[in-house]
Amino acid sequence: SSMFSELSGVAYLEYENRSTSSKYIIKIYGDDILLYQSPTFTAGVEPDSFAINIAGVDNLKIEFSSDSGAGLSNMFLSN
Repeated sequence: SSMFSELSGVAYLEYENRSTSSKYIIKIYGDDILLYQSPTFTAGVEPDSFAINIAGVDNLKIEFSSDSGAGLSNMFLSN
């Protein structure tokens, strides 16, 4: 059983990369069930605040993906 009931924060694209043509997505899974999917971050997409229920979740997985070979260092999660 989990000690936490909620995961909240903000997903966003690094400011210096605000004009990128690359696309980035963040997905959060709890026990292999998709709990959150960010909008597709690219040029002009605003940060996305989220709050997800993780009560009873034993395994939490955060997945970052990109359509570019530039890597994922341009995406961030914060609270």
